[in-house]
Amino acid sequence: MKSINKTQNWNFKNKACSICNKEFKPTNGKEGTCSKECSNKVAEKNKLNYIKAHPDRLSKASNEWNKRNRERLNAYQREYVKTIPEKVKARSDSKWLVKRKRIGECLDCEKICKREIHHIKYTPTDFVLICKDCHLKRHGRESRV
Repeated sequence: MKSINKTQNWNFKNKACSICNKEFKPTNGKEGTCSKECSNKVAEKNKLNYIKAHPDRLSKASNEWNKRNRERLNAYQREYVKTIPEKVKARSDSKWLVKRKRIGECLDCEKICKREIHHIKYTPTDFVLICKDCHLKRHGRESRV
């Protein structure tokens, strides 16, 4: 049986990155991306695909973790609130202002739906009421449904 020399340099053919199509020389035969940034994009894409394919698994696991770590979550929340008191006050005040106007027309897509508060600047009156999908888009995320 032939032994493999671990110090031997393998000559892999140049590949095109699966994200940016830039040509690169892989260090092993399995690489499909040219850089850490492209690799992170692939990981994020795979994560979103998994979330779309298995929403029940994710929410169940998250709920179980939340139940087991209730004290830890509460402590984190208390510390977080201390770091951004102006945002907490703005959220509280704006929720009070729109409590009865939750269902209505989304400002972005004009659908009649349950709306969320999107703060432009964290002041009690500087917000817009938009649907969940439009809110996620404004934050640069895709909807999970």
